Amino acid sequence: MFKSKIQLTQLILIALSITACAATPAAKKTAPAGVKNLAPQPGEVWTEPTTGMEFVWVPGGSFSMGSPSGEKDRDDDEGPAPQVQLDGFWLGKHEVTRGQFGIFIEAAGYKSEADKEGGAWGYRGGKWGYHQGLNWRQPGFAQDDRHPVVCVSWNDARAMAAWLSEQGNGQYRLPTEAQWEYACRGGTTTSRFWGENPDETCKFANVADQALRGSITDWSH
Repeated sequence: MFKSKIQLTQLILIALSITACAATPAAKKTAPAGVKNLAPQPGEVWTEPTTGMEFVWVPGGSFSMGSPSGEKDRDDDEGPAPQVQLDGFWLGKHEVTRGQFGIFIEAAGYKSEADKEGGAWGYRGGKWGYHQGLNWRQPGFAQDDRHPVVCVSWNDARAMAAWLSEQGNGQYRLPTEAQWEYACRGGTTTSRFWGENPDETCKFANVADQALRGSITDWSH
């Protein structure tokens, strides 16, 4: 599972957020324990008591899912963009941190797939690839418990969601692709949430830029 660069990228992204069970008007009883307001307001925040993870209420609605037809660097397989309707749901406000993942590991006695296999994909010694010894505790670069957890698999993320559900504070799962895009778009219809110009990426996103080039001298892109 950790021996595909594409797979690892997907796994890390999937594991960054966990969705609590939706609390729509037709299913109010599914609200997480401790949520007194069964008709949450957009942006309302609820804190999961075991890990301290914050969840924000995303109201239901419809949106065009996928790349807009006018996007200049759009690939052929990125359209057409269908109209998708979603019920409201609770979504993790921030990425799952290393500290929060560690709470799950310790409480559940769980062993991540990287721990079992003895390594994971990452950047070490000037090379991106599968390296022995990499795991969520030792990803190959400096981190502390406030940073997003990495070197975790889809199975690890699902296991954490299942464990959270067992704590009695609600039902948890990974967000669907549609839920993730809907939340990230925040009502926008442009190719990127800030607009159409990809050259403005560094103003809005934490990406590989000139600062990274300065710290990783053999960066080739």
